[in-house]
Amino acid sequence: MQTKLHRWAVADSGRRFDDLFNLVHDPATLIAAFDRVAGNRGARTPGVDGLTVADVEEAVGAPGLPGQHPAQRTTRRLSG
Repeated sequence: MQTKLHRWAVADSGRRFDDLFNLVHDPATLIAAFDRVAGNRGARTPGVDGLTVADVEEAVGAPGLPGQHPAQRTTRRLSG
């Protein structure tokens, strides 16, 4: 997503990204971002805020969204 936004901004210096806030705060985007961070090698290392992935899961809930606890995460079941 960052590469695409950069490409658009370079191509059109007057382009406005009016809906960027909503895109970043979309639950699907936050879930994907949290899953990427949690899957990183350094997931147990605190970030710039001093929190680890486990700290966020414990305090805020997974996948980093208010009101969602790790036990409440939905899983997809594949029929087969």
